Amino acid sequence: MAEQQPVMERLKLALKLNKCCYCVSLKTGSILIAYFHLFSNLVSIQLFLLSWLLADWTAIISKDKEGEFDTYTKAVIIVVIVTSIMYIPICVICLIGLNRNISHYVNLYLLYTLIYIVVIILLFIGNILTGHADLGFLSWDILNILLCIYFYLVVRSYYLSVTAAPST
Repeated sequence: MAEQQPVMERLKLALKLNKCCYCVSLKTGSILIAYFHLFSNLVSIQLFLLSWLLADWTAIISKDKEGEFDTYTKAVIIVVIVTSIMYIPICVICLIGLNRNISHYVNLYLLYTLIYIVVIILLFIGNILTGHADLGFLSWDILNILLCIYFYLVVRSYYLSVTAAPST
């Protein structure tokens, strides 16, 4: 009778992809994903800073507090900006790791991406609980979470294929 693999090993194999988007190699997909995250985080920082500055400027011009963001919205903006600023060097480290085949750098990216996914899920739940999100915003958040999970699985699959390669 054949010996069964432990549950974690079976789960690791079940979530391992062979290609990115069914047409691109895992390495190429991982590089594209790292560049996408680098670019999108730069844009996120700019958009969230500009929205905050615009709201404050509008409140100053109109001389009332109606245009200002509430405390929760300011906290969300700060969290998004801080996580995006931290994500930029992580993406650069991942790109270096992918180009020079340094698996530890890719693993660092995977660790931070897990933290990032947890943060955006917590922000999603917070937006629902506080009523700060409409249907369009919630659908955008769900799409963002699903894409981040898929991107994580692609880079993780590449990492597993590199670290599982037999060394001769």
